Amino acid sequence: MLRIAALPFLSPDEMTAYRRMYLGPDGDPADPMASPLLADDHGKLPPALIQVAEHDPLRPEGERYAAALRAAGVPVRLTTYVGMPHGFLNFPGLSRSAPQALAELCAEQALALAPVEEASA
Repeated sequence: MLRIAALPFLSPDEMTAYRRMYLGPDGDPADPMASPLLADDHGKLPPALIQVAEHDPLRPEGERYAAALRAAGVPVRLTTYVGMPHGFLNFPGLSRSAPQALAELCAEQALALAPVEEASA
């Protein structure tokens, strides 16, 4: 179990403030448009890359989302960046894992956007 108070970069108070900003004044945290994890059906979603940081209070949600996608038959690649805090990807010059995470992200995007080769007749 993560102890949010002990995690760097994202305190419980900051989480509450960001949630309020994300949802807006009338937002419903149970709305699947706000939290895709809560959708009734994940089966029609495209393949996904989910990157999580070991020391991120949002990591459990990312892991649960990956599990929900897998359970729905969606191809998922889940990568946990050990030792990293929330937002590590924003600091490629300071974070030892940011270049690797960015390379993984770019490779997955290139694969997803590659033209489909047609079978020869």
